[in-house]
Amino acid sequence: MREYSSLEVVERVLSALKCDKCGASAHEGSTEFHEFVKIDIFAGYGSVLDEGRGDGCDYEVDLCQRCVRDLLGPHMRLIRDRFGTGHC
Repeated sequence: MREYSSLEVVERVLSALKCDKCGASAHEGSTEFHEFVKIDIFAGYGSVLDEGRGDGCDYEVDLCQRCVRDLLGPHMRLIRDRFGTGHC
């Protein structure tokens, strides 16, 4: 026979973001918050990111939309106009 008891669980939720490049912050619910970009990178064998740290390091960066535009904009390709507005 099994006997169960109640357990209260505290859940952590993301409430704010801070750009790792410029330091701009945004709180959950704002337009800026939803436009942040998180990049996760696994640096495998021979990766230039590891530079002597060893194989298999994980990296991440959070960037606001302005820093994404400034850093990556010239290299980005438009692949779809999701709303069909023709504004892209």
